[in-house]
Amino acid sequence: MNIPVREIASKEPLISGRVIDYYWFRYVIPPVEVERRTLIAVNVGGAVIPVLLSGYLFTKVDFPDLLLAVFLMTVFMHTHNLSRAGSHYRLYFRHSRQPHRS
Repeated sequence: MNIPVREIASKEPLISGRVIDYYWFRYVIPPVEVERRTLIAVNVGGAVIPVLLSGYLFTKVDFPDLLLAVFLMTVFMHTHNLSRAGSHYRLYFRHSRQPHRS
């Protein structure tokens, strides 16, 4: 569910006074102004609830334990991503570095 916060409107000319020649006919396109709208909204399920839940859980945990958990997850995710990406890089370099045959 999204909660609308603000709507921004802007008016831009789409095509203004352009002349098109088509064989022996000349068409003049009249100026047209288009209103574009942008809606800025906050996602409740993806933004508000996770922030409130995280804020509540931060008050229930000791700060050193929190830092340790963040550090361990950062190390785990970094090594996991490198091990997955590393296998792709090894395959790429193994195939790309074969000797050139003439």
